Amino acid sequence: MNTNDYLKDLVSYKSDYKLTTADKKAIQFEGIQKYIYNKLNSNKFKATKTSEDYDKTVKEKIDYCVNQDTPIHIDLSTGATKNPNAPTAPGIDWAEVFNIAFIR
Repeated sequence: MNTNDYLKDLVSYKSDYKLTTADKKAIQFEGIQKYIYNKLNSNKFKATKTSEDYDKTVKEKIDYCVNQDTPIHIDLSTGATKNPNAPTAPGIDWAEVFNIAFIR
């Protein structure tokens, strides 16, 4: 397998996420929308605090997609999820490749 094939597989194919007991309890008591928002808003996935407008937009997108039973599509390549001090900001670099692979 060459490097391109490996990276393509890394971001394209991943097993389904299995909910833990803690995940199930959080969904039961907080609701699926808040659970999804908290997962996306984890410090693991962002470099800085997000703005209120950004948070509002993400929450609205989550609510809409959950209520319409459609997949949630969020662009993580630029904006509040990218460290603004990175030399490649606001462009895409290896950090985004591995970020996508990790959260898929």
